[in-house]
Amino acid sequence: MSKKIIVYGTLKRGESNYPHYLGDQKFIKDVITLPKYRLFHNSSCSFPYLVEDEKEGKSIECEL
Repeated sequence: MSKKIIVYGTLKRGESNYPHYLGDQKFIKDVITLPKYRLFHNSSCSFPYLVEDEKEGKSIECEL
């Protein structure tokens, strides 16, 4: 079964984590989320995450 995921940040092609986690995966296209997300960085775990925010959210550039 094939699954599709959207990635952003260091998981995108050409970024530092891409070859470690997604190097053998098929790139489909660039995508942009609806303008309703905020991007945060969790300093204790060193990873970013998206939170839905209808009032102050932005569009996030991602890859499918």
